Amino acid sequence: MVRVSSDSNQIVIVYQGPRDPPYLMTIVRGLTLSFGPLLLTALILATLSCSWRRRAMTVAVSWSGFFLVHVLMVTLLGWGLQWTVEGGPVTLVRLRPVIPLAYMALPAVVGAAWCLRYWLPVLSVSKQ
Repeated sequence: MVRVSSDSNQIVIVYQGPRDPPYLMTIVRGLTLSFGPLLLTALILATLSCSWRRRAMTVAVSWSGFFLVHVLMVTLLGWGLQWTVEGGPVTLVRLRPVIPLAYMALPAVVGAAWCLRYWLPVLSVSKQ
């Protein structure tokens, strides 16, 4: 059985099963979870070349995207715990590097693309 709970600022995913080890746990820290949405929200709201309506819509879409990524990551971690104990296709050791990529590198890449799309043209025009 896989159980997901929260403990202050972190998500705790616990597997309890009949096989050895009977109890296996992984933790996702809250700072890791909040890095991406906060970075992109700051970048989007600081973009003066877009209207406020467009910025608000983009923030809403980005937060919805992060919610979906979050649900996917928690699901993968739960499956990874179960597969680690029961001998499934992927173990938790192989899934651990995916967590920082999904929660930190993906927002950084999206933020860089946002800056190249909306900030670089404005800076190029202002220098001339």
